[in-house]
Amino acid sequence: MLAHEKLHVYQKALSFVGRMSAFSSEWPKRHAVTDQLARASESVLTNLAEAARAWGNARKVLRLDYALGSSIECAACIDIAEIKEFVRKEAAEDEKRALCEITRMLFGLRKAWQRSGVSESREEYQGGEGNSCFHHEQLDLYRASLDVVRWLSRKPEGIGLSDRTYRQLDTSVTSTVLNIAEGNGRFATLDNCRFLDIAHSTAVRASTLVDLLSVRERINPTDALLGKDILLRVTQMLNSMSAVKKRQYLEGTETGSTKLSAEVRDKGWAQNPDISRSTKFSDKVRDDGSDMPESYLIQ
Repeated sequence: MLAHEKLHVYQKALSFVGRMSAFSSEWPKRHAVTDQLARASESVLTNLAEAARAWGNARKVLRLDYALGSSIECAACIDIAEIKEFVRKEAAEDEKRALCEITRMLFGLRKAWQRSGVSESREEYQGGEGNSCFHHEQLDLYRASLDVVRWLSRKPEGIGLSDRTYRQLDTSVTSTVLNIAEGNGRFATLDNCRFLDIAHSTAVRASTLVDLLSVRERINPTDALLGKDILLRVTQMLNSMSAVKKRQYLEGTETGSTKLSAEVRDKGWAQNPDISRSTKFSDKVRDDGSDMPESYLIQ
């Protein structure tokens, strides 16, 4: 038996991948989330296996970071699939709870390897009581990005994706959601900023694609304005969060979630009184690696 096969978390992840493969086998292949979920779920397994075989705890931890990022990406894929009605709400919640347990176990294994151990004990990274969810779901930025998915999914063209530009739009919107989720789960500030920058780039591309659909008269002008308004809110919040994190990193003044959240609000939605309060950032945005279990999981 290989080293990774002895890990309880690997067996749980393998079962999860099998269930996701059965789910997604019936999903439309034109939708970006179908391929993304397959890639992300497989990445959890392959990076966990690489972590188990790697020499040196630093390399092990690096591979586990990749696996953790992929597990969070899977959770975001399930959210998108639920919005698109590819999976029932009850089934989505069940799979996210299973994925949450896998993520907690990966955290515990990461901590153990940082301490030069190999324990898989779960006692150190239990979340709060009640239903367990991923921390990125608390972010108003993430919720706003899902609103873009809802906007696109309400359109017949956004369901069938027979038009090439609509397929490109679906890919960009999906990428925005997934990068916001995974970026929030990254330990290093620069990694976090990198994913936020990618999310911003794909959101801007999505807005450009809406313009293309408008000029080609393939979208109702009112629908186009609505979609661009949501994308504008998303890009504003991404700009604000990324700028604050980069400045704090350069100044070495990362002081925790409360100050970060306040600055983001001042620089983001509050700049535009027409943007609803629902777009402000959650007070639980964290960037301090010392409390990573709480940062990933809602208490």
